[in-house]
Amino acid sequence: KTILRNRKKSQATALLALEADGKRMQKKVTLQPGTNEVDAVLSLGDEIRLWDEFHPNLYQLKVSLTDEEQNTTDSREESFGMRDFKVVDGCITVNNRPVFLRGALDCAAFPKTGYPPTDQEAWKRIFTAFQAHGLNHVRFHSWCPPEAAFCAADEMGLYLEIECSSWANQSTTIGDGRPLDRFIWDESERIVATFGNHPSFCMMMYGNEPAGEGSSAYLSRFVSTWKEQDNRRLYCSSAGWPALPVSDFLSDPAPRIQGWGQGLRSIINGQSPRTDYDWSEYISRFSQPVVSHEIGQWCVYPNLEEISKYDGVMRPANLEIFRETLQKNGMIHLADSFLLASGKLQALCYKADIEAALRTRNFGGFQLLGLNDFPGQGTALVGVLDAFWEEKGYISSHIEKEGKMPEKSVYSLTEKGKQQFEKLMLEISCKPINIFLDFNAVIVNLDSMSRERQQECLDNIESSMEVLKKYLEENIALKKSKEDIPVTGMAVLRQQYTLAEAIEEWIASLKKEINS
Repeated sequence: KTILRNRKKSQATALLALEADGKRMQKKVTLQPGTNEVDAVLSLGDEIRLWDEFHPNLYQLKVSLTDEEQNTTDSREESFGMRDFKVVDGCITVNNRPVFLRGALDCAAFPKTGYPPTDQEAWKRIFTAFQAHGLNHVRFHSWCPPEAAFCAADEMGLYLEIECSSWANQSTTIGDGRPLDRFIWDESERIVATFGNHPSFCMMMYGNEPAGEGSSAYLSRFVSTWKEQDNRRLYCSSAGWPALPVSDFLSDPAPRIQGWGQGLRSIINGQSPRTDYDWSEYISRFSQPVVSHEIGQWCVYPNLEEISKYDGVMRPANLEIFRETLQKNGMIHLADSFLLASGKLQALCYKADIEAALRTRNFGGFQLLGLNDFPGQGTALVGVLDAFWEEKGYISSHIEKEGKMPEKSVYSLTEKGKQQFEKLMLEISCKPINIFLDFNAVIVNLDSMSRERQQECLDNIESSMEVLKKYLEENIALKKSKEDIPVTGMAVLRQQYTLAEAIEEWIASLKKEINS
């Protein structure tokens, strides 16, 4: 579909020509005064090079329009990609192949300038960070990036989800007749008209987490209209909620290991570490693919070395407060240790969140709140990268490719992280050894209890020790034959078993003393 404008006040005849990849077509068109929509088909042959994350093939289209009366020509060139992004049998597909969205948010945080870059190189740097960490998808939280971002994503093969610049919650609502309702429609039309030909533009929503009594009805109309008008991408009501039947896919905050308000009742806080759960039961209630909304949000201690990077329009006053607090309490020398310890925990938490999503059959994918930190929302140190898309010192990544297998991201400690790790190891090995056993609090207070209750407490401790000993026996037997278990790992297991035996023997002798 080509939009042609005739600036004359009368009808005009012109020759429309399309050219791409050595193929060309011409078509004579009659144009009425004003704007005209003309359908024209340019065949690219049988060997079309499709676009996706692995093969981001692009074509260059040249369009020319020659006025036959005045023999003047107007032309334009535009890059495009051939791809099909849709839902088949409850799965998101690209060119009829299932795709798992591994994404994170871009929250428009640019500390040096206060506005997004408009050059491709800056966006390629950001998108390289996404791909180096194994991600193939970017959600633009409540905003639409500039042209340069689309061009960079086209070349690199990233799937973009664009939003029409609103988070209608608390300060306003959507679907209740306010001016925002009209703005969202107009903005969505501007976005599609300007960026609609980019193959990386794969998904669109109104915005984020809406409120309003009329929001569901409004968003249903929004999605339905766009699905009818333009089928080049998938549409969803909003990020987070509501889950509407009309949406092509759902953005849902529920599939995660730590839900809002769960506290110590969550999977990660209330259960032992395990890998035998997924979100299959939850997503079975929906017919559309589900993409988990803003998962992770695992925070780390501030990297105080980041303060010096703020040489633009923003000042990191929050990070300065952390530094001052450490200095006042004589703990500034521990800043790097706090960063490394919390960073390693953060990495384990993200690993658990992501692996649960990967284990779930027919899951649409996940969107992390941030691969990098989010200074736009206070002190939200949720990233393994800082607000400048740079490493913090405890995790680095690089991309490897083996034979015909897809590229994969490999993570390791940075050189600075290794140095800090070795420093901690040496410090801990020199510290006095303390063995803390919770049940000793019971032992020292047994005299305050009746003989019957004393016996009951000792029986409970003895029973718990038997359970621990049995678990250790099974674990040692299971791992003894595995070559990938390090000698030091087996040594710790045998140490725990030896301690369990000694405590079991000690409990038996204590019971004899008390009963004698």
